[in-house]
Amino acid sequence: MNCGSEKVVIDERSWSSHIVVSQLSTAVNPDPDRRTFLRGAIAGITATVATLLGIPAAWFLRGRADASSTVEGWVRMASADSIVPGRPTLVTATVEKQQGWVAAQSQVAAFIKTEDGAHFEALSNVCTHLGCRVTLQDDLVEGSPGFFCPCHDGVFDIDGAVVSGPVPAPLESFEVKVDEGDVFVRTV
Repeated sequence: MNCGSEKVVIDERSWSSHIVVSQLSTAVNPDPDRRTFLRGAIAGITATVATLLGIPAAWFLRGRADASSTVEGWVRMASADSIVPGRPTLVTATVEKQQGWVAAQSQVAAFIKTEDGAHFEALSNVCTHLGCRVTLQDDLVEGSPGFFCPCHDGVFDIDGAVVSGPVPAPLESFEVKVDEGDVFVRTV
């Protein structure tokens, strides 16, 4: 082993070729500042797209179970002037209810009655036996009007109390309020 002095000879041609290779590798590989910019731009675009898609997706997944078109269950049924005192009047209203993403329309019906035109009562038109619709008939209960269920001959008096038939309970009554001349019924 020769540990003596060795002479290192640098050939001018090899040094210049090394410089050329170094310049080529810099031209092929992007500048570190450019690379950082492109990474940041791609991350920003990705975040923007994720936000634009994520917010509606989260809103959809959360659902709209709390949405409802009826306020507190009150439904406008009729004008107070249209209810004839002393005789129940069958009144219907269309209610749109929304549960989640499904909107459905349903009919709400009730017999509304008043004696003085100021105080109102509302009775369901659905029989408590099997859910058939009752009708108002004159001279049904001892010469007085009453409600008749045609499904199984159920009979109710004018106040909705059971008179005869297989009916287990009186007609359901609804809470009523009058606001600015309109009669509202609470259906919930």
